[in-house]
Amino acid sequence: MTTLSSLWAPQWSGDEKEELYEVHGWPTNMVVDLEKHTCSCRFWQLIGMPCMNAISGIQDKNDKRAEDYCHDWLKMEAYRKTYCFNVNPVKGQDLWEKTPHSAPVPPPFKAKPGRPTKKRRRDKEEQPNGSKIKMKRKYNPIRCMYCSEIGHNKRSCAKKKAMEAKEHARQLQLQLAVVAPAADGADPEVNSVPAEHNLAPANIAPSPTQPPTVIGISQSESIPPTQETQQVIKGKARLQSSPKPTVAAPVAISAETIKETSSVTAK
Repeated sequence: MTTLSSLWAPQWSGDEKEELYEVHGWPTNMVVDLEKHTCSCRFWQLIGMPCMNAISGIQDKNDKRAEDYCHDWLKMEAYRKTYCFNVNPVKGQDLWEKTPHSAPVPPPFKAKPGRPTKKRRRDKEEQPNGSKIKMKRKYNPIRCMYCSEIGHNKRSCAKKKAMEAKEHARQLQLQLAVVAPAADGADPEVNSVPAEHNLAPANIAPSPTQPPTVIGISQSESIPPTQETQQVIKGKARLQSSPKPTVAAPVAISAETIKETSSVTAK
């Protein structure tokens, strides 16, 4: 109030007690009576504290502080008079006097139909709290734990799927590697297998008319043979164990087969 009082210009009306002031300001002029503690804005009469118009007149008179013109109820003396009496002590509930009357019971509660309301009913003068439009929550961007890029997660990462498809194609090449066509009357040559994929070859029962032929199939220890690999092994064993002297035909693996397999794995 003291800061706002500087925007008003008091003018003494010329009375003997110097209590009446005409305060000029926006939007209109106000009449202040310091003796009766009144102002034409009626703020002083309602609250009990001098308004900014009255404070400007008090500062112009410069005889008392603005706190001295407040109502007696707002002063420290009234506060001390309120608590000047002592508060009587109260015994505990167990020491209360027993009466033959029944204890007071709250009224019965009857639940109303429908979902209970959580917000109180507002008056007509109260303005609505907030707007009806609900803003969406702003989440942090998703970052992939595999490639550290923003916009996707590890499950839908394209780079991870490409690497898995490439690794699966490499494993299929190792599983489907077959023996090169053998020369006439000679044992078939076994494909060389790296030391990291060294496993025991599959043994096939020898035929009475044809000497047993060893087929080397490289297979990773960590990945079990698939259904396609088992079918190739069984078909090869049937050809070698047949009584007719036949030469095993080479199995060609094209690049399209490997690409199709990798694409299916990526999906």
